[in-house]
Amino acid sequence: MKAKKVLVFFLFVFLVAGARGAIFDPTTPPTVPEPPLLAAPINFGYAENGGVLSVFWEWSPDGEIIIGPPIFPPPVEAFSVRQVSSYNFKDSVAVEVAELGNVFRFLGNTTNNRYSYNMASLPTVKFRVRAQRINVSTGKTTYSAYLYSPQITRKVKLANPSISPSGGIIFSTDRIILSNNQQATIKYNWVESESNCSSINNWLTYINPLSIGSKSKLCTYAAKDGAISSDINEAVYTVKSSTSAKQIIFIHTDLLGSPVVETQGGEK
Repeated sequence: MKAKKVLVFFLFVFLVAGARGAIFDPTTPPTVPEPPLLAAPINFGYAENGGVLSVFWEWSPDGEIIIGPPIFPPPVEAFSVRQVSSYNFKDSVAVEVAELGNVFRFLGNTTNNRYSYNMASLPTVKFRVRAQRINVSTGKTTYSAYLYSPQITRKVKLANPSISPSGGIIFSTDRIILSNNQQATIKYNWVESESNCSSINNWLTYINPLSIGSKSKLCTYAAKDGAISSDINEAVYTVKSSTSAKQIIFIHTDLLGSPVVETQGGEK
């Protein structure tokens, strides 16, 4: 009988404690919930200008922190989780690029929904971006899913054509050779030495070595479909006629001064 009374007493205590709920320490501040997984950026786009590739997308932070359900039993001083300012979080978008294959490397973070990429030597690239939010209080970072770009085939700027000889004194019989190692078409024309190459309206296509005419400045550039034309390269020549070259003639005599043999020296 005594054992039954003890058992009933403990059962009564257990039921009372359950009805009152778990013990809560009002001095412990409520836990601030982490924001859920961020929304991913959308609508990736890009534009190229002068060898610089600008990539852009759409994304904006939520603007507020989602508040979790109230804590029971509530603290004595409040009946809900305290509000948390969005200034407790730092939002940005991380930008990565794959230049060779599918291996991405980190470029940087931006808050402008835009990033400029200027490695013009690589013709094919691919990007991916994702939003990130750093909790300033805890240091914890939350990420969104990635937004991937299509594979982007870039317009590579061509190198200037090589000119040989590259200027200076030449003979009218010399030939000038233009070359480019990117399988590009080489355009050229001649202007007066004091004229600017940008004044040329009618560019000629280079096929065979050039001979110099009445104009002394050679202007040339490389062009190719799907690529950015090179800068204009130029060379200025001073023409020396081969018929005007003077030869030094040596006359050898005997002891009496009579000519014996005649030889030619170099040009003068």
